[in-house]
Amino acid sequence: MGFKASLGACARPPLMFEPVPPPKRSSPAEIDAHLDELADIIGHLPHVGSVNVPQIVGGSYETVDALDYAISVQRTTGVETLVNKIVALTPPDELPAWVEHAREQGIRHLILVGGESSRIDYPGPSVTQANRIAAPLVDDGTIGNICIPFRRRRGSDEPDRMVQKTQAGADHFTSQIVLEPLTTRRLLRDYDRACRLAGVRPATVFIGLAPVTDARDIKLLKHLGVEVPAHVERDILWDEKDVGLRSLELNLGILRQVLEAARNENIQVPIGLNVEQVSLKNWDASVELAQEAAFLLEEHTWLAEDPSPRVTTPPPVSS
Repeated sequence: MGFKASLGACARPPLMFEPVPPPKRSSPAEIDAHLDELADIIGHLPHVGSVNVPQIVGGSYETVDALDYAISVQRTTGVETLVNKIVALTPPDELPAWVEHAREQGIRHLILVGGESSRIDYPGPSVTQANRIAAPLVDDGTIGNICIPFRRRRGSDEPDRMVQKTQAGADHFTSQIVLEPLTTRRLLRDYDRACRLAGVRPATVFIGLAPVTDARDIKLLKHLGVEVPAHVERDILWDEKDVGLRSLELNLGILRQVLEAARNENIQVPIGLNVEQVSLKNWDASVELAQEAAFLLEEHTWLAEDPSPRVTTPPPVSS
């Protein structure tokens, strides 16, 4: 089943893998080696249906061009590949040409991303405007955006923003990396409710999870704007030994709770999973997370297909 068909079309939630692209100054040989390693990894992750290539610009780590790398990933792995595009940095009149170039190279699934700060006057369109520009050009593909579960503002609440982006053409959202389940559960519930009120079919929401193997990963996540609750940081890093194992258990617990809540609360938002590598050193940890998460998704599929009715009220107590 292709990526587009997997969005809300079946009980099994789709699984994406998001690697860290090689550094901008990588030689052709180094890029080829990175692609070969990624292809080997994807070959051992049969449940991964797509690869998600981020666009990383500025800062201390800038990668090769995201679209060029996505093209190479898709050709090397044979797996449908999505590419992120920071539309805030792209003038509106240049976006259609970029979309057409991506399609010509076989990349039909785009994730359009906004700027880092609402206080900056960017040259590009808003995400909603970019959706309207790009959606008619990718009728054979999909448009995705980013959602931030803890971005809950009065007057500009995240679920309402997601509905606007859905109406403008978004087929799916990828959440920022989450380190606890409650904000994601609330977001899915409220987005579901907002879609019902607006008469809009909800887009698939991919939950972003990533491994943590040491304190440097926590520091990096904070730098990326991820909300790291103090108790989570403490629980993961309290002892240098088995940090990766505790992180794995945390991530699987988050996924399990979100899936169970969606089922028990009859949330109609299709759910997917995006496993992010985040750090170059975390190949093995991200692969293990993807493998273990695949088992949970399989279990969720079985539960979703269980024809037995749900018990919503307690049975009467016999006298």
